[in-house]
Amino acid sequence: MEVQLMKQILMKKQAYHHSTVRYSFLKRLRRFRLMQKRKKSIFLILILVTTLSSQLHVERSLWVKERQSNFWQYIVNRTFNNKDWYENFRMRKETFMYLCKELDKEVRKKDTHLRCAITVELRVAITIWFLSTGTPYRVLAHLFGVSRSSICLIIRQVCTAIVKVLMRKYIKYPSGSALISVIDGFKAKCGFPNCGGAIDGSHIPISSPVEFHSDYYNRKGWYSMIIQAVADHKYRFLDIYIGWPGSVHDARVFVNSPIYNKGMDGNLFNGLT
Repeated sequence: MEVQLMKQILMKKQAYHHSTVRYSFLKRLRRFRLMQKRKKSIFLILILVTTLSSQLHVERSLWVKERQSNFWQYIVNRTFNNKDWYENFRMRKETFMYLCKELDKEVRKKDTHLRCAITVELRVAITIWFLSTGTPYRVLAHLFGVSRSSICLIIRQVCTAIVKVLMRKYIKYPSGSALISVIDGFKAKCGFPNCGGAIDGSHIPISSPVEFHSDYYNRKGWYSMIIQAVADHKYRFLDIYIGWPGSVHDARVFVNSPIYNKGMDGNLFNGLT
């Protein structure tokens, strides 16, 4: 009896196993057929869309808005004389071209298959025009034939390049014979003996900061950041120190500046006897 019972149990298990395998196989088969139907439907839809699009004329939107740069190409480059350059760019054309040469590696962009990059000269011209006149981005965009977003990006990039390439090269406090030349220049021009530079502070207007905005509200009634500068007898910058909020007194800015520390350490007039 027990053997007969065991055989019946085994037969039932085998039958159940076969039915489970068969059910799983049929389920996978139905899923495969459903996927095939979906692929065929998608393929037919793609064929239909391609056929319709080839028959219909679609008016495409412009990828690049057409702009004119005649002012820069034909007026500035061809008709501006030295007076025009100095009035609008605050420098001669020779100085402008030298500036472009110095900044070329940092400012130049590569051409793409879609369009040519904005030239170094145009990038520098946009930045210098903005810095010298404060012209709004919208006006600059129409003037130079460049979008407002590109104007903003170009000005930031060129200013960063100027600080990186030119600041340490040209704005540095003199020593030795160069310092003697500055002292002699002040004595001859202004009658000041032993003067190594003229120092003063100025407020640079800024928008109201989100945080600590009251610190930047100066005594003149607007938001600013302070710049302290030292210039020689030819109005050339020898040292700059910037970053303090507009509400800070000039004396506090001065005692925290590197040139003050340099003077306190006795290194301001090195090389003089």
